[in-house]
Amino acid sequence: MSPSDGIALTSLVVAALATYLTYRTGREAREDAHALARETREAQAEEARAARLHEARKTVYVEVLEYGYLTLDTVERTEPFMSWEGAPGPPEWPSDDELRRQSARTAAFGSPQVRNKLLELKDAVRQFRSAVFMRQAERMPGAHPQDVGTFQKLDEARARVRALVEEVIELANEELTR
Repeated sequence: MSPSDGIALTSLVVAALATYLTYRTGREAREDAHALARETREAQAEEARAARLHEARKTVYVEVLEYGYLTLDTVERTEPFMSWEGAPGPPEWPSDDELRRQSARTAAFGSPQVRNKLLELKDAVRQFRSAVFMRQAERMPGAHPQDVGTFQKLDEARARVRALVEEVIELANEELTR
């Protein structure tokens, strides 16, 4: 083999190696670009999902907060400790249909913490309404009070509702500001 053949062969090997390395580097760059594009799309899709969930939660939590404030008004104005002529009466409780819709929307979009706290609140409202019934039954003509502590039970139920409404409000606001 002549020196010029050796140089030609070496040039050919170097050219082939350079071509292979260029191809390999280009392929890796393409794979990296595809992977980066896929990760970017996935991140954007996740951000869009999170934004949609946040908007849905915002709508639901506003409804939950309205329910909380309505509950506070109703609890404060039902069988109050003191009243006066012309004092506003309690607002109407939400209908069963309204409560079911709210529960369904909260179950669909609310966090487990808010859902659980709302269930606690609804249970406390039931207990409050039961205490109101007992207090009113105690004052009916011909009734024989069996439990002189009905006002205390009513007041304790009212305090529990107040505390739970505050917790629901705090949770909802905390989640909406994240």
